[in-house]
Amino acid sequence: MKTPPLLLAAAIGFWGWQSNQVMVAALLALVLESPRVISARHAFTQKSLNRVSDLCALVCMLMAVYFFVAHRSVRAIFLTVQWLPVAFAPLALIQGYHPADRLNVSGFFMVIRRKYPDGRPSGPFVNFSYPYLALCILGASTANISNQTFYAGLVLLTGMALWGSRVDRFARYVWGLTLVVAIFAGYFGHIGLHRLQLLIEDKGMEWFLDTIREERDPFRSATAMGEVGVLKQSNRILYRVKRTRGVAVPLLLRGAAFNTYRKAVWYARRAPFKQVLKPGSDGRTWQLAEDQTCDRTIYVAGQIKKRRGILPLPPGAVSVNDLPAIGAARNRFGIVRVDGVPERMNYAVCYTPGGSSDGRPDKDDLQIPAAEQKAVGAIIAAWGLSGQPPSAAARIIKERFATEFAYTLDLAGRVGGKTPIAAFLTQTRAGHCEYFGTATVFILRALGIPARYVSGYAVQEFDPWSRDLVVRSRHAHAWAQAHIEGRWVNLDTTPSTWAEFESARVGFWQPVADLWAWVHYRVTNWLAADQDAAGDFEHYLLWPVLAILVVLGGVYLRRKRVRKDGSTAGGIVSPGRLPGDDSPFYLVQSHIENWGFNRARPEPFTDFIARVGRGLPEKRAALDKLEGLLAWHYRYRFDPQGASGLETEDFRQGVMDWLDEMQVRDTAKP
Repeated sequence: MKTPPLLLAAAIGFWGWQSNQVMVAALLALVLESPRVISARHAFTQKSLNRVSDLCALVCMLMAVYFFVAHRSVRAIFLTVQWLPVAFAPLALIQGYHPADRLNVSGFFMVIRRKYPDGRPSGPFVNFSYPYLALCILGASTANISNQTFYAGLVLLTGMALWGSRVDRFARYVWGLTLVVAIFAGYFGHIGLHRLQLLIEDKGMEWFLDTIREERDPFRSATAMGEVGVLKQSNRILYRVKRTRGVAVPLLLRGAAFNTYRKAVWYARRAPFKQVLKPGSDGRTWQLAEDQTCDRTIYVAGQIKKRRGILPLPPGAVSVNDLPAIGAARNRFGIVRVDGVPERMNYAVCYTPGGSSDGRPDKDDLQIPAAEQKAVGAIIAAWGLSGQPPSAAARIIKERFATEFAYTLDLAGRVGGKTPIAAFLTQTRAGHCEYFGTATVFILRALGIPARYVSGYAVQEFDPWSRDLVVRSRHAHAWAQAHIEGRWVNLDTTPSTWAEFESARVGFWQPVADLWAWVHYRVTNWLAADQDAAGDFEHYLLWPVLAILVVLGGVYLRRKRVRKDGSTAGGIVSPGRLPGDDSPFYLVQSHIENWGFNRARPEPFTDFIARVGRGLPEKRAALDKLEGLLAWHYRYRFDPQGASGLETEDFRQGVMDWLDEMQVRDTAKP
């Protein structure tokens, strides 16, 4: 074995430690290191190597089938990879007891063997101990718990493997310093790759959601309460908001309101869009409240698919201006739906903070699911809410949630068979805005205060490029709406730290992505304005683009012109098999390799035969008879035109006679 001492034992031990298979790893380590204390060796034939390799592949396939049947999930793939060191341990053991230090790669791949059916060596030759080391690291990586121990073990194994192959002309401290540099480069490099992966995942999800995203459903809202995992949010910018003097942040934009809850889904019951809004004389102004005045204005820019959907509006909206639309309607919850608007909307909203034009509450605004009543009652008793005035109760609920609960996007699923809200209130005490909004609605209703569940967006992030506020997909928010003192009041009980929590998850690349989004926004607005002013802008832009493509295509075709005879302009013809590559002497090589010695193609036959003679003195007499055949081989190989048909036949017959003689000797050998 040419591998450093105890390298395989350390590799399989590392695998056992990471995969929690210490006993299996200890047994394999003893077996794989046994060739260092047992001097006996066995010259495995190429056929034996092929059979063992096929057996290992079969074991691997059987493991994959077993894990798939047992788990029926993607975990089967990880378990199969994790147990690869066990499946391929026989090949590593053959490498240890084989007299030669390398094995023919064709033994590991059936495809290569089929390419050379005559049994000639196809090379190259490798020490299987090092591929097995890689298998151990790969298997350990599937069970890694994402901490620093895995990288430390990887560094240790890599250092042990490279120590035996270091170059002597360099001092050891130079080698060690280079290894340290590589370790730090690998560590920070894999952090960079991880961040790149997060960037690709984030942008990929944005593109995917942009493709399938539908406008907000005003009648149904399925929450993520009760699910397991981490709630993934997108950084895609949905709206840009320009505020005027007096507009405070955070600002809530309502998208939908709901009054009925069933199994983690909110519904808007008896809330059709019956109130048709009439536009002003300019066709771009829509009055939402006739008897109210407004003192705040915001400007909103965004996209709407299919030119129809819900219009995000702040609470207390009085009028919408600069919005060309075919029609607009409102339901009794104050939600506005527009039809026939431009896909890229730019509109102004005038509103009064604290105002509301929503319909009166009814019995649906006081209903609590029976499964939630016990947990809600316990919270009311613990917080002393019974008998409190509605405004005081709302203040206590907000304070208690802010001080006793935490915001998180980690979804724990059901806890102890309880409903998601019951587990949130009595055990986990952590969740996202859907938990806080839903729980607040239930507590208010239990106190006799009509309440509704509202979903929309929180406007709170300043964009340095446009100097406006931006609303991202991850700014989607949910809160409660309570009917207190004769009007609807927004009650957002999600801890204010949720904004910081969301910002901390943003990647380092976000400023660059935001710059690109802002440039794209400005260019698309310019193109839309140009098209409105001068007609079909794309029609005029098409001709110069086509001209550039034609010029580039002509240059490409001139450089890649192909001759009619099939050769390239340089006249280089791809070579086929080399002349004389079918020499009968390769059958002699194949027979010798069955004795346990492999020949790499660059090694001269004279050196190969001499090496075999030194390793097997009892074969020297037979090897000496190859001198004449080797001379014929060189003539046939390098000067095939100089050999007549009769001479070639004599050469072939001489090879067959030598092989027959060896066959007789091997058969007669006791």
